Amino acid sequence: MLFMNMYLFAGSLGRTTVEIARWRGNTTAAYSIIHDDACGAGNYGIHMNADTIAYNRGLVIGAGAIVKSCVELAAGADKQIWEKLERMIQHGHEMISHSWQHDDATFEHWGVQKDVIDSKATLEQNITGCTVTFFVFPYDNYNDSALNQLRDNGYLGARAGIAPQQDRGVNTEFENFDPFRANFDAFCLTEEASIYAAQVGNANTLKAYLDDAIAKKGWALQEMHEVGSGELWGHIRVPDYQAHMDYVRMQVERGIVWNAVPTDVVKYIVTKDRCGTASVTDNILTFSSSDSVDARYATELTILLTTQNDPLEVYATQNGTDIPVEKLGAHRFSFDVDPTKGPVTLVGPTDISPKEFFAGSTPLIISNMKVFTVSIPLGYYAVELFTLSGKKIKTLLSGYSRETTQKTVSVPESACGCYMIKMVYNGGVSTEKIVVMK
Repeated sequence: MLFMNMYLFAGSLGRTTVEIARWRGNTTAAYSIIHDDACGAGNYGIHMNADTIAYNRGLVIGAGAIVKSCVELAAGADKQIWEKLERMIQHGHEMISHSWQHDDATFEHWGVQKDVIDSKATLEQNITGCTVTFFVFPYDNYNDSALNQLRDNGYLGARAGIAPQQDRGVNTEFENFDPFRANFDAFCLTEEASIYAAQVGNANTLKAYLDDAIAKKGWALQEMHEVGSGELWGHIRVPDYQAHMDYVRMQVERGIVWNAVPTDVVKYIVTKDRCGTASVTDNILTFSSSDSVDARYATELTILLTTQNDPLEVYATQNGTDIPVEKLGAHRFSFDVDPTKGPVTLVGPTDISPKEFFAGSTPLIISNMKVFTVSIPLGYYAVELFTLSGKKIKTLLSGYSRETTQKTVSVPESACGCYMIKMVYNGGVSTEKIVVMK
């Protein structure tokens, strides 16, 4: 038995620069929708219409529940309401607390136990898979005391700006961002609730707000209500909602907008702001202050990698876990990684050079046990058996190797004659002729 050896050289990426994308997927802007008053009287189009319309387009929304109303529905008129809200969770939407019974947070009827704690706990206890981490205030009215109550009781963010009446518009400033003071815009057909109403008319403010976010490369947090034919405050008709969601979907497909639920956006903003500078040294990606990220907010960030060389592929691993890497174009790659989970190892394609087995073109001769040894590179590989005419017979060995190693390959017992062995590896192919003897 003779051995086939392959010499391995780790492909160098050359000088590498890295940056953190402003938004997940390297989009231009982020967009979230929250439908207030879920479960509230007449607002059943949120779980009946908005859910389906968004889901059918691959989009996600938030539903701000008046929790006491959900409890009352479950006890009487709609005993399946919890299952319907669970379906929204399964569709990727976010359940949000809109207080216990829609009391103003600045009035005496507001109570931290019922409006902050019980509203969250009741949703989580009755809806499988639900975790409530975002809050929207009734009447968009709040104060520092109410915001601190949220901070102290498991919430990660809220729809509330600097102060009431100063909370509208696109979020654009993310250094030291306070996730409990996210700006927003409100949609209403019957009055000028939007800051864009005077410019484009009440019916067109949804598009105007999203377009403004794209222009400013920011986050638009849209307040909406019922989706149906009713006349409730802030309602939108089904065809108009479908048209808007078609527009959102178009921007998503073009790679311009990241549509996400509010908690996912604030996590991205906070993690990006706190993790520090990303840098690559000796093909190891690190973040200068990843320890400063609150674990509750830790999430994957989109990393943009530029390499001096232009390999076909780049491979990334973090704590032994493979990270998918996308090639964006010449010298450019991207991938998503959580900075709090440790350094990321980056590897370029491996160059493989077959050793000359004998003088000239003499093939490798395999006999007796019909096995031979190959050196396996770091990354994905496959050892395949072909006829001399190029017809594939069998994949003899394949997988992903985390290190350079040697493996024994078995040739089929029935094989006898001349063949080609092909080694497929990270971005390349190497072949060698073999002769299998009895």
